[in-house]
Amino acid sequence: MNLESAALPAKMKAALLFAKKLTQIPSRLTQADSDAVYAAGWSEAALMSMIEVTALFAMYNRIADGAGVTAANTETTLVKKQFGSYLDNLIKFGLPVPDDMQELVAHIDSRVGKSL
Repeated sequence: MNLESAALPAKMKAALLFAKKLTQIPSRLTQADSDAVYAAGWSEAALMSMIEVTALFAMYNRIADGAGVTAANTETTLVKKQFGSYLDNLIKFGLPVPDDMQELVAHIDSRVGKSL
């Protein structure tokens, strides 16, 4: 979605543009970016909430990506993602697979015809 041309209320667009820049190029944020949020009608407390929520989601996504976490309902992702997945790393390093994941390992093994 192109936020610049999206049919959104100006107040929401300002918040989303700030969050996008904070996510993609945080080192380029300037006072003008904060001023645009204020000009759209947001308070300083609201801006701080935008920063906190954006930062938390970025952190959670990096943790999930780094650990190879995938959605439990995304079977094709689990089957295709062999290297770097959480389960694969457990097995590669000789660590026990948690009991609640044993059924998933067996299911994936049956789908790909081999052990992880």
